[in-house]
Amino acid sequence: MTDRTYTPLTGLHDLWALKLALTGLGTALIEIGSRVVGIYETLVHVEPLLIAAVFGLVALDFVTGLLAAKKRGEPIRSRAMRRTGFKFLEYAALILAASFLTNAFAASPLAGLTALLQHGVILYIALTEMMSILENVTGSRAAALRVWGWVRGLGTQAPETLPPPGAAPPDAIPPPEPTDTEAGTDR
Repeated sequence: MTDRTYTPLTGLHDLWALKLALTGLGTALIEIGSRVVGIYETLVHVEPLLIAAVFGLVALDFVTGLLAAKKRGEPIRSRAMRRTGFKFLEYAALILAASFLTNAFAASPLAGLTALLQHGVILYIALTEMMSILENVTGSRAAALRVWGWVRGLGTQAPETLPPPGAAPPDAIPPPEPTDTEAGTDR
């Protein structure tokens, strides 16, 4: 019987078959992952930050919806959670379809139009989710529309005409002054 002294070098051969299998599996997973990322980069040219923002808004809508239901005393049902899951899938499919169209027409004169379509889809989804979050926070669609109108009006008003902090939002934004041709006086 030989007495073997354990050292780090002699420990290398212990469980060598398991170590070899795990190394091979890890290498294969890394290679598969890099191939999937390569396919994603080839097929889908969407800024990851935009995608994260959209799905972050969906998650925020889900949370504010749960809080609003709890505030109203409504029971939380799995149907609402299922709807959010379907919403994720629908939005992902819309973004992918727009991205595929953008890539399909990348070398054609329609490239700018399809890129505009892709960003339009993402913007539409983001605005839809923002409106839903406003509805959840304010408690009604009418109140959400008033807040949305007030926010939209902030960009059209001169800074000196903005209401002071804490002031109630204006009910309506005045329409722009008509031009000479709109007023019926041609020069």
